[in-house]
Amino acid sequence: MDPDQIRNVPGEYKSLIERFCTNYRAARLFADNNDQRSANNAYLAMVDIYSKITQSDLAPLHKRIAHAALTETYDYVASLNQPIISHRTLRVMVSIAVILGIVMILITLKPGIVGLVTLEPSSTAPFWTQSSRIIEIHKTTTIDLDKYFANPSSKKMTYLATAGSRVETSLYDHFLTIIPSRRFFGRDSVTIVAADQENPASYVRVPLTIVVSPDLSTR
Repeated sequence: MDPDQIRNVPGEYKSLIERFCTNYRAARLFADNNDQRSANNAYLAMVDIYSKITQSDLAPLHKRIAHAALTETYDYVASLNQPIISHRTLRVMVSIAVILGIVMILITLKPGIVGLVTLEPSSTAPFWTQSSRIIEIHKTTTIDLDKYFANPSSKKMTYLATAGSRVETSLYDHFLTIIPSRRFFGRDSVTIVAADQENPASYVRVPLTIVVSPDLSTR
C-alpha cells in the first residue's frame, strides 16, 4: 500500500497512519521470517500508535478498522511466542491488507458516518499484581505469568514478550521462560504485554528488570 494515498491528510494524522501501516507490514514480515523479537517490537509500536489514534479526531470508523488490524496482528505475532520446533505450524490468519487499504481510502474522505463506537484500551485492562518489577534468576527459569497478572474481567489473558540483548524469552500459553546468555551476569530487560484474550485492545505493557546472578547455594 502506497503512503501517497493519504498525502492529503493533515500532517499529524498522515504520520500516525503511515507509521501504523509501516509497523503492520513489518510485524508480518518479521513473523513470516520467524523473527520473534522484531515482530514483537513492531507490534508494540502498533500498540503505541493505536493509543494515539483512539485519542485523535479521526472518525470512529477509522478507529474500528485500526482496532481490527491491531487484533489480527496480535494473533499473528502471538503465534511466534510458542517454543520453536522443527515443524512448527504458524496460526493461519486472514489477511487484513484490504482492511488497511480501506483506511487509506477512507482517511482521505470527509468523515460522515456516525453512531459507531470508538474502541479504546479499556480502563479495566489486565494489571501487574506484584509490588516489584524486578525478577532475579540464576539460570534458565520458567514463570507462570497468570500469577503475576490479573484480569478484572476474569477472562483468559494472552501474552507477548520482548527480550533484551542478553536474555531470550520463550512463551507457551501463560508460561514464560527466561533464558540468560551463557556466562552472563547482570541486568537486562523484558517487556510483557498482557491482554484480554477476547479484546487485545484491553492490554497492559509492563517492563521488567531481569537480574541474573550466580547461584551461590551450589558452591
